[in-house]
Amino acid sequence: MTAAATGMVALGIGFIKKSVPSTILSAVLISSFFSNIMFNVVQSQNHFDLLPLVFMIIAVAAGTIVTLLLAQTITNKGCFCQIIFKKTDSKFLLSV
Repeated sequence: MTAAATGMVALGIGFIKKSVPSTILSAVLISSFFSNIMFNVVQSQNHFDLLPLVFMIIAVAAGTIVTLLLAQTITNKGCFCQIIFKKTDSKFLLSV
């Protein structure tokens, strides 16, 4: 669930920037940041048992919010890009 949530946050960043490299870079940075936090929490002797659960809840909430914002942006008329299919000679042309 956490991986999917971080992927959705990265997708949202890439969609806003309109850039595939920024999507890939943000996905790598967010997942490595989260992995380092989880590794340090698990290896620490302080026994923060609820901290990984809190990070998971925050990540899932962020992923849900980004998903809802992207769905709203895509379905509105004033979205970043509007995809129109036109039928010509039994072929479909895609205009963006």
